[in-house]
Amino acid sequence: MIAQAHFTIVDLSDAVAEVIVGTQTAATNAWTGDASFSELRDGQTILYWLPFAGTSSSATLNLTLADGSETGAIPVFINGTTRCTTHVAVGNVTQMTYRVNTPIAGAGSYTGWWITRNQDTTTNYYDRINYKASVTAVGAIAAGRLGVFNSAGKLMLLSTTPFDVTKPILYVGTKYTASALTQTNNYISWGTAFSLASTVSGFSGTAGATVYIKGTLNGSMFTPAAGVLTTTVPTTEDGYTYILLGLMSTTVNAVLAPEHPMFRYYNGGFKAISQIAYEALVAADEAQEAIENLEIGGRNYVLGSGLENSSTEDLVARYALSEPMTAGEEYALSLSITPESSLTAVTVRVSDGGKTLATINLTGTARQTLEATFTASYAADATPDDDPDNADILIYRQPTGAAFTDPTIIHWIKLEKGNRATDYSAAPEDAEEALELKLASVRAQISTEADGIRSEVQANYALASDMSQVRTQVGTLAEQTENNYTWAVTRINQMQQDMETAQEATEEQLAVFRTYMSFDEEGLVIGKTGNPFTFRVVNDRLAFYMNDTEVAYLSNNKLYVTQAEILSKLIIGKFAFEPQTNGNLSLIYNG
Repeated sequence: MIAQAHFTIVDLSDAVAEVIVGTQTAATNAWTGDASFSELRDGQTILYWLPFAGTSSSATLNLTLADGSETGAIPVFINGTTRCTTHVAVGNVTQMTYRVNTPIAGAGSYTGWWITRNQDTTTNYYDRINYKASVTAVGAIAAGRLGVFNSAGKLMLLSTTPFDVTKPILYVGTKYTASALTQTNNYISWGTAFSLASTVSGFSGTAGATVYIKGTLNGSMFTPAAGVLTTTVPTTEDGYTYILLGLMSTTVNAVLAPEHPMFRYYNGGFKAISQIAYEALVAADEAQEAIENLEIGGRNYVLGSGLENSSTEDLVARYALSEPMTAGEEYALSLSITPESSLTAVTVRVSDGGKTLATINLTGTARQTLEATFTASYAADATPDDDPDNADILIYRQPTGAAFTDPTIIHWIKLEKGNRATDYSAAPEDAEEALELKLASVRAQISTEADGIRSEVQANYALASDMSQVRTQVGTLAEQTENNYTWAVTRINQMQQDMETAQEATEEQLAVFRTYMSFDEEGLVIGKTGNPFTFRVVNDRLAFYMNDTEVAYLSNNKLYVTQAEILSKLIIGKFAFEPQTNGNLSLIYNG
């Protein structure tokens, strides 16, 4: 029989003690409650909270099960065959176990609920926790009141006077008198109901509700608001902190909870301070993670991105990239656009228009700067490997197909890796191309000037090989009159002077170029002769030199600097590192 009973109890699926709150609405011996289990079996154990006092009649418990059926009024025993009446005080939780036809020696077999005997054998049928430490009060306090500690560490009656939240809230078991201000009969938890109106005159709350001390917290000192106590929790932020005091058994009486967590209305709900702190920690972690995961590219992959494109067609503009986007990686696109009046959005496409990566909504018809982030992908059989043109970025109207009379203008566009768009900058290739164009222009100008000088010399002055003919003419002229001979000599002298003048003019113009730039096998050197600082364009880099020592260079889309000194502020995207007057360095968001 013992083995069988043990097996039956272990086999219970509902053997874990469930907390059941009594549903009766007045003092009665007919206890009720709602259970989550579907059937009542031998060995079922529950924790039952008694909301109203029992009567002198024998108690019964009728549970409503999960399927809506009732167990019926089952007897409740305090021990053995003794029925429970007023043994359990209101506002207490008692453990109860259900047994079926259980034999009780000398009395026969019984079915019912048996209360676990955790009461003492005198008159204290409740749980309480004695503080035990010696406490000194500021003055007389009657028994059955609630006391709190002031900033000096002395006990005082709970009122609107500020008190220290680092010390316990105590139920006064024995009164303090002028002649006896020190005693140990105080309790952290008082399990039987007592009148809160004795502590806060005129207080009345909601039966069965949690009661709070309402006030403001400043450091460790809590100042109760007018009225001190409340059973009404806020539904919006009201600036108050609420300390959980206990549970109301009637509109006036309550039991004192052993712990007193603090609550506030925050971020859409009435929450414990610990929960608010946890949510703040989670939010901080998420923000930190977001910062760590923030990807800022900066480098523009669009070629010719600063050239305006204007169109009345569905395809507003098409842009080639310095290198194709990598499928699966995140990119940010920003553009400055003046839309046609009927446009609502533009789409970003690749694969010759066959793959839409993002839709960017427009706001009005004025010039505007818009952004979008997306993960790069291509249409099947339309990747850059299939055709390099599939990598091009295409900007389409949304909706398409309508008749447009006014153009849509894209002023500039930027595509960069990462999930955050930065301020506009052209692709490095555009800058290099512009430099090459300028250098080509300089070279062309030099060549043109040199050719012009040579042409002018050839057109206006005699070559050295022609001087023999001049001498022959001079000999012939010697036979002429003296006046004619004098004219010829004068003309030759003038020609020789003009040649010398022309040669000096050519050297003067070329010297200007030699002063500020020179060419050799390594490339172009720009910088005034004698100046220690020069700029050199070589095969693999654009380099800056100081006294023939390389101090910085641009290569492979990166700037390399031997040493850098930022005098006032370093700005990276929308973030800035800025020294403070107190010697600290601050990271500032300039969004």
